[in-house]
Amino acid sequence: MAIKKLSEGLYLITVSFRVSGCPYPKQKAERFRGLLREAKAREAELKNSLLTPVPSSLTTEPIDRTFSSGTDDPQVRTFGEAVDLYVENLKVRGKDSPHHIKRYDFLKRTYGEFSLQDVPARLLKWRGEVQQSHSNSIINGYTIMIRAVFNYLLALELIQKNPITKLRFPKLETKPRDRYLDDAERGLLLKTIAEHRPQILPIILYMLLVPCRVSELVFAKREQYNPDTNTVYIPDSKADMPIYKPVPECLRGYFQSIPVDCPHLFYKQVGERYYIHHNLRHDWGYVLKKAGILDLRLHDLRHISSSDLYELGNLEREIMDIAGWKTPMLTHYRHKNSLRSAQKIIFKAN
Repeated sequence: MAIKKLSEGLYLITVSFRVSGCPYPKQKAERFRGLLREAKAREAELKNSLLTPVPSSLTTEPIDRTFSSGTDDPQVRTFGEAVDLYVENLKVRGKDSPHHIKRYDFLKRTYGEFSLQDVPARLLKWRGEVQQSHSNSIINGYTIMIRAVFNYLLALELIQKNPITKLRFPKLETKPRDRYLDDAERGLLLKTIAEHRPQILPIILYMLLVPCRVSELVFAKREQYNPDTNTVYIPDSKADMPIYKPVPECLRGYFQSIPVDCPHLFYKQVGERYYIHHNLRHDWGYVLKKAGILDLRLHDLRHISSSDLYELGNLEREIMDIAGWKTPMLTHYRHKNSLRSAQKIIFKAN
Protein backbone atom coordinates (compact mmCIF):
# COMPACT_ATOMS: atom_id res chain seq x y z
CA MET A 1 0.00 0.00 0.00
CA ALA A 2 1.22 3.48 -0.78
CA ILE A 3 0.14 7.11 -0.79
CA LYS A 4 1.90 9.41 -3.23
CA LYS A 5 1.46 13.17 -3.18
CA LEU A 6 0.75 14.44 -6.71
CA SER A 7 0.18 18.08 -5.81
CA GLU A 8 -1.07 20.17 -2.90
CA GLY A 9 -4.12 18.37 -1.52
CA LEU A 10 -4.08 15.65 -4.23
CA TYR A 11 -2.87 12.12 -3.51
CA LEU A 12 -2.57 8.87 -5.46
CA ILE A 13 -3.62 5.97 -3.23
CA THR A 14 -2.51 2.49 -4.30
CA VAL A 15 -3.57 -0.65 -2.48
CA SER A 16 -2.07 -4.00 -3.50
CA PHE A 17 -1.78 -7.25 -1.55
CA ARG A 18 -1.97 -11.00 -2.06
CA VAL A 19 -4.75 -13.19 -0.75
CA SER A 20 -4.35 -16.90 -0.12
CA GLY A 21 -5.89 -18.91 -2.93
CA CYS A 22 -5.88 -16.02 -5.41
CA PRO A 23 -3.34 -16.40 -8.29
CA TYR A 24 -2.90 -12.64 -8.72
CA PRO A 25 -2.60 -9.75 -6.27
CA LYS A 26 -5.66 -7.68 -5.49
CA GLN A 27 -5.04 -4.06 -6.29
CA LYS A 28 -6.87 -0.79 -6.57
CA ALA A 29 -5.85 2.82 -7.08
CA GLU A 30 -7.63 6.14 -6.96
CA ARG A 31 -6.97 9.85 -6.72
CA PHE A 32 -8.01 11.51 -3.50
CA ARG A 33 -8.43 15.20 -2.67
CA GLY A 34 -8.11 16.24 0.94
CA LEU A 35 -5.72 16.08 3.88
CA LEU A 36 -3.05 13.43 4.33
CA ARG A 37 -4.77 11.92 7.35
CA GLU A 38 -7.99 11.66 5.30
CA ALA A 39 -6.05 9.95 2.50
CA LYS A 40 -4.72 7.40 5.01
CA ALA A 41 -8.26 6.73 6.20
CA ARG A 42 -9.39 6.27 2.61
CA GLU A 43 -6.50 3.86 2.05
CA ALA A 44 -7.82 1.67 4.87
CA GLU A 45 -11.33 1.82 3.37
CA LEU A 46 -10.00 0.66 0.01
CA LYS A 47 -8.24 -2.29 1.61
CA ASN A 48 -11.39 -3.28 3.49
CA SER A 49 -13.45 -3.04 0.29
CA LEU A 50 -11.09 -5.49 -1.39
CA LEU A 51 -11.20 -7.86 1.58
CA THR A 52 -15.01 -7.77 1.83
CA PRO A 53 -16.67 -10.27 -0.55
CA VAL A 54 -19.50 -8.96 -2.73
CA PRO A 55 -22.90 -10.53 -1.82
CA SER A 56 -24.17 -12.77 -4.59
CA SER A 57 -27.52 -10.94 -4.53
CA LEU A 58 -25.75 -7.86 -5.80
CA THR A 59 -24.16 -9.62 -8.78
CA THR A 60 -27.20 -11.30 -10.33
CA GLU A 61 -28.01 -8.39 -12.65
CA PRO A 62 -25.57 -7.86 -15.54
CA ILE A 63 -24.28 -4.28 -15.37
CA ASP A 64 -22.06 -2.62 -17.98
CA ARG A 65 -19.26 -1.05 -15.98
CA THR A 66 -16.72 -0.67 -18.77
CA PHE A 67 -15.85 2.83 -17.62
CA SER A 68 -16.77 2.49 -13.96
CA SER A 69 -14.53 1.89 -10.99
CA GLY A 70 -17.44 0.32 -9.16
CA THR A 71 -18.11 3.41 -7.02
CA ASP A 72 -20.67 6.17 -7.24
CA ASP A 73 -17.81 8.70 -7.59
CA PRO A 74 -15.47 7.51 -10.37
CA GLN A 75 -11.90 8.57 -9.71
CA VAL A 76 -10.89 9.10 -13.37
CA ARG A 77 -13.46 11.25 -15.14
CA THR A 78 -11.55 12.41 -18.24
CA PHE A 79 -8.93 10.92 -20.49
CA GLY A 80 -6.56 13.71 -19.45
CA GLU A 81 -6.70 12.43 -15.86
CA ALA A 82 -6.06 8.90 -17.16
CA VAL A 83 -2.98 10.09 -19.07
CA ASP A 84 -1.67 11.84 -15.94
CA LEU A 85 -2.09 8.62 -13.99
CA TYR A 86 -0.29 6.58 -16.66
CA VAL A 87 2.57 9.08 -17.03
CA GLU A 88 3.02 9.07 -13.25
CA ASN A 89 3.46 5.30 -13.50
CA LEU A 90 6.03 5.75 -16.30
CA LYS A 91 8.03 8.08 -14.05
CA VAL A 92 7.96 5.57 -11.19
CA ARG A 93 9.27 2.88 -13.57
CA GLY A 94 11.90 5.20 -15.03
CA LYS A 95 10.30 5.07 -18.50
CA ASP A 96 9.54 8.80 -18.75
CA SER A 97 11.90 9.63 -21.63
CA PRO A 98 11.40 13.04 -23.32
CA HIS A 99 10.14 11.18 -26.39
CA HIS A 100 7.39 9.41 -24.43
CA ILE A 101 6.36 12.50 -22.47
CA LYS A 102 6.10 14.60 -25.64
CA ARG A 103 3.78 12.09 -27.29
CA TYR A 104 1.56 11.69 -24.24
CA ASP A 105 1.35 15.48 -23.99
CA PHE A 106 -0.06 15.40 -27.52
CA LEU A 107 -2.67 12.82 -26.49
CA LYS A 108 -3.65 14.94 -23.51
CA ARG A 109 -4.05 18.05 -25.67
CA THR A 110 -6.09 16.12 -28.25
CA TYR A 111 -8.33 13.94 -26.05
CA GLY A 112 -7.76 15.24 -22.53
CA GLU A 113 -11.10 17.03 -22.11
CA PHE A 114 -13.17 14.06 -23.26
CA SER A 115 -14.69 11.49 -20.92
CA LEU A 116 -13.43 7.91 -21.09
CA GLN A 117 -16.68 6.93 -22.81
CA ASP A 118 -16.10 9.41 -25.63
CA VAL A 119 -12.48 8.52 -26.44
CA PRO A 120 -13.12 5.39 -28.59
CA ALA A 121 -15.48 7.25 -30.94
CA ARG A 122 -13.10 10.23 -31.12
CA LEU A 123 -10.16 7.96 -31.91
CA LEU A 124 -12.16 6.17 -34.59
CA LYS A 125 -13.03 9.52 -36.18
CA TRP A 126 -9.42 10.75 -36.00
CA ARG A 127 -8.08 7.60 -37.65
CA GLY A 128 -10.42 8.19 -40.57
CA GLU A 129 -9.62 11.89 -40.88
CA VAL A 130 -5.81 11.57 -40.98
CA GLN A 131 -5.50 8.62 -43.35
CA GLN A 132 -4.23 10.92 -46.10
CA SER A 133 -2.04 13.23 -44.01
CA HIS A 134 -0.42 10.76 -41.58
CA SER A 135 1.48 7.55 -42.17
CA ASN A 136 -0.05 4.31 -40.94
CA SER A 137 2.84 3.85 -38.52
CA ILE A 138 1.97 7.15 -36.79
CA ILE A 139 -1.72 6.20 -36.58
CA ASN A 140 -0.78 2.76 -35.20
CA GLY A 141 1.58 4.34 -32.69
CA TYR A 142 -0.99 6.67 -31.13
CA THR A 143 -3.61 3.89 -31.10
CA ILE A 144 -1.20 1.65 -29.16
CA MET A 145 -0.49 4.47 -26.69
CA ILE A 146 -4.19 5.06 -26.00
CA ARG A 147 -4.70 1.32 -25.60
CA ALA A 148 -1.83 1.27 -23.07
CA VAL A 149 -3.51 3.99 -20.99
CA PHE A 150 -6.75 2.01 -20.84
CA ASN A 151 -4.83 -1.19 -20.05
CA TYR A 152 -3.30 0.58 -17.06
CA LEU A 153 -6.74 1.68 -15.86
CA LEU A 154 -7.86 -1.92 -16.28
CA ALA A 155 -4.94 -3.20 -14.19
CA LEU A 156 -5.90 -0.75 -11.44
CA GLU A 157 -9.53 -1.95 -11.67
CA LEU A 158 -10.71 1.56 -12.50
CA ILE A 159 -12.49 0.17 -15.57
CA GLN A 160 -13.86 -3.27 -16.31
CA LYS A 161 -12.59 -3.73 -19.89
CA ASN A 162 -10.47 -1.99 -22.49
CA PRO A 163 -12.61 -0.41 -25.25
CA ILE A 164 -9.62 0.05 -27.62
CA THR A 165 -9.74 -3.52 -28.87
CA LYS A 166 -7.61 -4.84 -31.73
CA LEU A 167 -10.79 -5.94 -33.49
CA ARG A 168 -12.31 -2.45 -33.53
CA PHE A 169 -8.96 -0.67 -33.99
CA PRO A 170 -6.89 -3.05 -36.13
CA LYS A 171 -3.25 -2.39 -36.89
CA LEU A 172 -2.95 -0.65 -40.25
CA GLU A 173 -0.54 -2.09 -42.79
CA THR A 174 2.74 -0.21 -42.92
CA LYS A 175 5.23 -0.02 -45.77
CA PRO A 176 8.71 1.34 -45.07
CA ARG A 177 9.72 4.35 -47.15
CA ASP A 178 12.50 3.82 -49.65
CA ARG A 179 13.59 7.38 -50.38
CA TYR A 180 17.24 7.77 -51.30
CA LEU A 181 19.48 10.63 -52.41
CA ASP A 182 21.73 10.19 -55.42
CA ASP A 183 24.98 12.13 -55.63
CA ALA A 184 23.44 14.96 -57.66
CA GLU A 185 20.54 15.48 -55.21
CA ARG A 186 22.87 15.24 -52.24
CA GLY A 187 25.21 17.88 -53.65
CA LEU A 188 22.30 20.17 -54.53
CA LEU A 189 20.82 19.80 -51.03
CA LEU A 190 24.04 20.66 -49.21
CA LYS A 191 24.78 23.57 -51.56
CA THR A 192 21.30 25.04 -51.01
CA ILE A 193 21.62 24.70 -47.24
CA ALA A 194 25.02 26.41 -47.29
CA GLU A 195 23.58 29.32 -49.28
CA HIS A 196 20.21 29.82 -47.56
CA ARG A 197 20.31 28.17 -44.10
CA PRO A 198 24.00 27.65 -43.20
CA GLN A 199 23.20 27.35 -39.49
CA ILE A 200 21.60 23.91 -40.02
CA LEU A 201 24.40 22.54 -42.22
CA PRO A 202 26.30 20.73 -39.39
CA ILE A 203 23.25 18.90 -38.04
CA ILE A 204 21.98 17.91 -41.51
CA LEU A 205 25.42 16.73 -42.60
CA TYR A 206 25.73 14.67 -39.43
CA MET A 207 22.33 13.08 -40.06
CA LEU A 208 23.38 12.25 -43.63
CA LEU A 209 26.41 10.38 -42.32
CA VAL A 210 25.22 8.87 -39.01
CA PRO A 211 21.76 7.33 -38.43
CA CYS A 212 19.99 9.54 -35.85
CA ARG A 213 16.58 10.68 -34.76
CA VAL A 214 15.96 14.41 -34.91
CA SER A 215 15.20 14.69 -31.18
CA GLU A 216 18.48 12.98 -30.27
CA LEU A 217 20.47 15.82 -31.85
CA VAL A 218 18.26 18.90 -31.42
CA PHE A 219 18.34 18.64 -27.62
CA ALA A 220 21.90 17.29 -27.30
CA LYS A 221 24.30 19.17 -25.01
CA ARG A 222 27.89 20.12 -25.82
CA GLU A 223 29.25 17.88 -23.05
CA GLN A 224 27.77 14.83 -24.79
CA TYR A 225 30.66 14.99 -27.25
CA ASN A 226 33.79 13.19 -26.09
CA PRO A 227 36.89 14.34 -28.02
CA ASP A 228 38.97 11.45 -26.64
CA THR A 229 36.72 8.75 -28.14
CA ASN A 230 35.36 11.06 -30.86
CA THR A 231 31.81 9.99 -30.08
CA VAL A 232 28.48 11.58 -29.15
CA TYR A 233 26.68 10.06 -26.17
CA ILE A 234 22.87 9.89 -26.36
CA PRO A 235 21.60 9.05 -22.84
CA ASP A 236 17.88 8.92 -23.72
CA SER A 237 16.67 7.34 -26.94
CA LYS A 238 13.42 5.97 -28.26
CA ALA A 239 14.88 2.50 -27.72
CA ASP A 240 15.12 3.26 -23.96
CA MET A 241 18.86 2.65 -23.92
CA PRO A 242 21.96 4.87 -24.11
CA ILE A 243 23.73 5.11 -27.48
CA TYR A 244 27.21 6.13 -28.57
CA LYS A 245 27.37 7.63 -32.06
CA PRO A 246 30.59 8.10 -34.05
CA VAL A 247 31.76 11.46 -35.36
CA PRO A 248 32.90 11.47 -39.01
CA GLU A 249 36.32 12.96 -39.64
CA CYS A 250 34.84 15.77 -41.75
CA LEU A 251 32.86 17.00 -38.70
CA ARG A 252 35.53 16.60 -36.03
CA GLY A 253 36.60 20.22 -36.52
CA TYR A 254 33.01 21.46 -36.00
CA PHE A 255 32.62 19.63 -32.69
CA GLN A 256 35.99 20.78 -31.41
CA SER A 257 35.21 24.41 -32.29
CA ILE A 258 31.89 24.69 -30.42
CA PRO A 259 32.16 27.85 -28.29
CA VAL A 260 32.88 27.17 -24.62
CA ASP A 261 29.90 29.29 -23.54
CA CYS A 262 27.51 27.43 -25.90
CA PRO A 263 25.57 24.70 -24.05
CA HIS A 264 24.27 22.99 -27.21
CA LEU A 265 25.85 20.40 -29.50
CA PHE A 266 24.09 21.81 -32.57
CA TYR A 267 23.16 25.45 -32.34
CA LYS A 268 22.29 28.67 -34.10
CA GLN A 269 23.82 31.92 -32.93
CA VAL A 270 21.86 35.15 -32.69
CA GLY A 271 24.08 37.96 -31.50
CA GLU A 272 25.91 36.66 -28.46
CA ARG A 273 23.30 34.02 -27.58
CA TYR A 274 23.02 30.40 -28.66
CA TYR A 275 19.80 28.52 -29.34
CA ILE A 276 18.80 24.99 -30.30
CA HIS A 277 17.20 24.39 -33.70
CA HIS A 278 13.56 24.82 -32.63
CA ASN A 279 12.57 25.53 -36.25
CA LEU A 280 14.61 22.78 -37.89
CA ARG A 281 11.64 21.29 -39.75
CA HIS A 282 10.62 24.74 -41.01
CA ASP A 283 14.16 25.45 -42.22
CA TRP A 284 14.27 22.00 -43.79
CA GLY A 285 11.08 22.60 -45.75
CA TYR A 286 12.44 25.98 -46.90
CA VAL A 287 15.68 24.57 -48.36
CA LEU A 288 13.85 21.67 -50.03
CA LYS A 289 11.57 24.16 -51.77
CA LYS A 290 14.56 26.28 -52.82
CA ALA A 291 16.37 23.23 -54.16
CA GLY A 292 13.30 21.78 -55.86
CA ILE A 293 13.71 18.46 -54.04
CA LEU A 294 10.45 16.59 -53.53
CA ASP A 295 9.24 14.07 -50.95
CA LEU A 296 12.24 14.05 -48.62
CA ARG A 297 11.68 13.98 -44.86
CA LEU A 298 14.22 14.60 -42.14
CA HIS A 299 13.69 11.06 -40.86
CA ASP A 300 14.60 9.71 -44.33
CA LEU A 301 18.18 10.79 -43.61
CA ARG A 302 18.31 8.13 -40.88
CA HIS A 303 17.57 5.41 -43.43
CA ILE A 304 19.84 6.93 -46.08
CA SER A 305 22.85 7.06 -43.73
CA SER A 306 22.17 3.48 -42.58
CA SER A 307 22.11 2.28 -46.20
CA ASP A 308 25.34 4.11 -46.98
CA LEU A 309 27.12 2.63 -43.96
CA TYR A 310 25.97 -0.86 -44.94
CA GLU A 311 27.16 -0.44 -48.53
CA LEU A 312 30.55 0.70 -47.24
CA GLY A 313 30.98 -2.69 -45.58
CA ASN A 314 30.04 -1.94 -41.95
CA LEU A 315 28.51 -4.85 -40.06
CA GLU A 316 24.76 -4.78 -39.58
CA ARG A 317 25.18 -5.28 -35.81
CA GLU A 318 27.41 -2.21 -35.60
CA ILE A 319 24.92 -0.07 -37.54
CA MET A 320 22.10 -1.30 -35.29
CA ASP A 321 24.12 -0.31 -32.21
CA ILE A 322 24.73 3.29 -33.27
CA ALA A 323 21.21 3.70 -34.72
CA GLY A 324 19.51 2.36 -31.58
CA TRP A 325 17.74 -0.57 -33.25
CA LYS A 326 17.08 -3.60 -31.08
CA THR A 327 16.00 -5.73 -34.05
CA PRO A 328 17.47 -6.06 -37.59
CA MET A 329 15.68 -3.01 -39.02
CA LEU A 330 18.04 -2.75 -42.01
CA THR A 331 15.97 -5.47 -43.64
CA HIS A 332 13.12 -2.95 -43.84
CA TYR A 333 14.93 0.39 -44.11
CA ARG A 334 17.98 -0.27 -46.26
CA HIS A 335 17.63 1.28 -49.71
CA LYS A 336 16.82 -1.44 -52.25
CA ASN A 337 18.98 -1.39 -55.40
CA SER A 338 18.89 -4.65 -57.34
CA LEU A 339 21.36 -3.41 -59.99
CA ARG A 340 24.01 -2.66 -57.37
CA SER A 341 23.30 -5.96 -55.65
CA ALA A 342 23.57 -7.87 -58.94
CA GLN A 343 26.96 -6.30 -59.64
CA LYS A 344 28.26 -7.20 -56.17
CA ILE A 345 27.13 -10.85 -56.12
CA ILE A 346 30.03 -13.32 -55.88
CA PHE A 347 29.70 -16.78 -57.47
CA LYS A 348 31.64 -19.86 -56.59
CA ALA A 349 34.43 -20.50 -59.09
CA ASN A 350 34.00 -23.59 -61.28
